[in-house]
Amino acid sequence: MAVLKSYTCAKCAGVLVFDSDREYFDCPFCGTKFSYVDFHDDEIMSRADECLKCREFDTARLRYKDILVNDPHNFKALLGLVLCAAKASSVDELKDTDKFDKHDFSQAADEASVAQTHVSSEHGAYFDKLAEIAETADEIIRIRKEAKQITSYDNRKRLKGQSENDGIFGCFFHLIFIPYMIACITLFVTFLSSGKSVIWPSIMAVAGIIALGIAVARSDKRTGKIKEENDLRSAAVHSRVLKIDEEVKDLEKKYPLLFEALEKLEPADDEAGNAEKSSEETGIDSSSDEEEEISYDRKIVCDKCGAGLNLDKIKRVYACSSCGVAYGVSLFFAHPLEKALNAMGSGYYADAEERFAHVLMVDPTDFEARLGRILSAGRWSKVSDIKVSRGVNYINVNRAKMQVKEAMKHINVKDAEYFLKLQEVMDVLSEIAVNKRKLTTAKNNYLSCDARIAANSGLLPETDDSDEQMIKKLEKEIDEYRKEKSVLEKRLKDRKNELIGLRSDSVLTR
Repeated sequence: MAVLKSYTCAKCAGVLVFDSDREYFDCPFCGTKFSYVDFHDDEIMSRADECLKCREFDTARLRYKDILVNDPHNFKALLGLVLCAAKASSVDELKDTDKFDKHDFSQAADEASVAQTHVSSEHGAYFDKLAEIAETADEIIRIRKEAKQITSYDNRKRLKGQSENDGIFGCFFHLIFIPYMIACITLFVTFLSSGKSVIWPSIMAVAGIIALGIAVARSDKRTGKIKEENDLRSAAVHSRVLKIDEEVKDLEKKYPLLFEALEKLEPADDEAGNAEKSSEETGIDSSSDEEEEISYDRKIVCDKCGAGLNLDKIKRVYACSSCGVAYGVSLFFAHPLEKALNAMGSGYYADAEERFAHVLMVDPTDFEARLGRILSAGRWSKVSDIKVSRGVNYINVNRAKMQVKEAMKHINVKDAEYFLKLQEVMDVLSEIAVNKRKLTTAKNNYLSCDARIAANSGLLPETDDSDEQMIKKLEKEIDEYRKEKSVLEKRLKDRKNELIGLRSDSVLTR
């Protein structure tokens, strides 16, 4: 017999009503809404793991994302997204270097870098190492492809050279020599039957035979030249392939060592996101700090529409008469700024961002809350944490930039200079992200041209040098992008030092 469950609101203890169309629980008393995931996260996690095991990666990805909506730091869900990106059912599956072609390590490295910015600080090293593993595997795949590309290009050039030589000789023999000899024989027979001298037809026939001999000699000479070119190319290709094999062997020796380091960083099961969440992490708990004396004349502005909130003393919620959103009174009392700072310091950036927003609803000019909300959006704990790393996330930088623009509308005049400098820092980070994409593209094009040049090395001067010209252009571009990267990193460092100097008294600066 099925058991009918009822759920109560953590804000006002009212019985929740389930909206089956939108799949959320709605409190008819205070207006608070709870996701289905809030009460069934274990079941959803179990389904996600089952889909991952069955290699249904798209479905598993959706389930893990459902978990992360309410618990953005869940270790197992973040690891699940990385495995879905890699198209692997487990971390152990990534160990087999002979099955690399079945996985997408490039996407896995990006996903691991993103996970590193969301996971709690004690688990960040795990995803950093996982990203390193994915990048190493991706490098092995790239080098293997380069070796195949060089060998394949060499074979194509070999066949092309031989076919061109055969084609030239074939054209001469079929289109010139045979018709010419037929004409000579016809003249010989005609002259002979009419009683004329056959000296000229005979001379013409002998000349044709001599021309054939010259053509055969030239063809043999060209064949020898092609063989020489092929031998030179093959020697160069063989040398390059041996060098590539050494690189692959070095990386394959390093690869299992990375997994050994990863296993040491793997958290215990009770630390991986299965433990019961605290009230500060979930917001679905009846405990609160509402015992603190509430100042009823406090003015609070709605974070959704900007209208003023009205306090309902009976339901103990602040309700917006404009958009209908309601907030529990506990969100604005019992040191909300301290709770936000603690959440951010522990790596719970989404939770911290929401708590900073609640502080700003009370005081939109609060410097610490404004700066904290910007840093949380960018997934940093303080200004000194802003740096160029493997996981420079363009999406997070854009979110932080949007919060800076919002801050400029509300801050005090005395803080304007600080946030202008912070805007410059965000702009530099955006430029670094663009520079990184351009540099990666140029490097990939360079490797492709380099593979063709390696297959052509040692050829005679008449060889097409378009690849040589292209690689010189790419080398120049790569050099320019690297110089630009150095300049941007220096600018970022200078702007950060200026920010620290402007407000060294802030806990979010150093």
